[in-house]
Amino acid sequence: MAAAAPPPGWHADPQDPRRWRWWDGARWTEHVSAGPSALWSADYLVIRASARVARWSATIHDRAMARIGSVAQSGLRLHLLDAAGAPLLALDGGSGVSVRVQGGLRTWTVTDPAGAHVGELSVVKYFNRRITLALRAGGAGAGSLQPIGKVDRDFSVTDASGAQVARVWRAERDRSLLTEDETWAAEISRPLAPPLDRLALAAVCTLDAIQHVVQSSRSTSRFD
Repeated sequence: MAAAAPPPGWHADPQDPRRWRWWDGARWTEHVSAGPSALWSADYLVIRASARVARWSATIHDRAMARIGSVAQSGLRLHLLDAAGAPLLALDGGSGVSVRVQGGLRTWTVTDPAGAHVGELSVVKYFNRRITLALRAGGAGAGSLQPIGKVDRDFSVTDASGAQVARVWRAERDRSLLTEDETWAAEISRPLAPPLDRLALAAVCTLDAIQHVVQSSRSTSRFD
């Protein structure tokens, strides 16, 4: 059975999923968004993350500190948005039950705005926020994110061959009993071939959120 046509509206352009094209209900029109989001081309990002009780969010800025995107959290789903709030990527971490069963070593499925599968970010190792993520696409390894040295604030993103394609590090941290604000900086080699470009961007922009989810699940599991 053929898949149902999407409703009229702005959808990921089938010719370039980094931008939007208007679907009139029957065909793709000539109307497209102004161009790809700056998140796809910026080689330096600043991620300002804010963690509160049961709530996490982040804003993303370029080298000049202009806001070019954000990350929103809804349960175990993370949404990477452009500067106008339009969706770029969604990360689905599944159910909360499996977090406790697996000790937080879970997988986030990455999809584009049209719902097409991009790949996965899988937590394969974790100790005191020193996290290792496997970046996978099509059932094969596309790269990884892993700590540099024995710290929880400096990470390298590599491609499938082990060559570094990005680095993300914590520049500032402000903590209190119920809040934690952190500023991360990231350098990304541009351009990167898909799907590594999207997986690497998702990894550096959601690293802080994934750290909090896994740490929280491990703390909870001690009392289950």
